Amino acid sequence: MAGSCTYTEERHGSVKLIAADWLSDASGDVTGNASTYYYTGKIIYYAADPDSGGTQPSDNYDVTVLDKNSIDLINGLGTDMSNAANI
Repeated sequence: MAGSCTYTEERHGSVKLIAADWLSDASGDVTGNASTYYYTGKIIYYAADPDSGGTQPSDNYDVTVLDKNSIDLINGLGTDMSNAANI
């Protein structure tokens, strides 16, 4: 079973807020879940808020935000994430 991802996308003038809520498959993967919109500009803030209990990710989980060329737009800031802390 493939993982799933739900996007909430809001536009505030020239600033876009994009929130992704995902649930991985049994192997820990969430792939092929593209955003509805095409974005240009800079990422000015990145935050992670892991679930707890039965949907908590494994400790030291990794997040990448890839563009169409598979370049990680958060430049490795999503590697080795704590499953008990928000950043």
